[in-house]
Amino acid sequence: MGQPEKRIHIDKFTVPKQGIEEFTKRLRKNPNIIKKLPGFIKHEVYQRRDESGNLICMTIAEWESAEALENAKKTVKAAYEEENFDPAEMFERLGITADRGVYSIMKENI
Repeated sequence: MGQPEKRIHIDKFTVPKQGIEEFTKRLRKNPNIIKKLPGFIKHEVYQRRDESGNLICMTIAEWESAEALENAKKTVKAAYEEENFDPAEMFERLGITADRGVYSIMKENI
């Protein structure tokens, strides 16, 4: 049996300019949680500003397997609950939109 297939969790956030400071402060906390977890490979953050000054931010976290990613999600959720942080509330309050998904590496040549 082969090795588990890596999973890449990609989030794309659009953050109105008035919410950028709070969003980025929050964003800095997650790597401190996930980088210590089993199966973690790497985490990257990319950003740009649109023509209105809003932040477009992409986070990419790579995991050794689907199981490692699922365990990470549970750990992050528990950490949020422990500090009474509700991401959905923050997104609604600041007008943040998100496109989130789990990807795998495309094996065939394009």
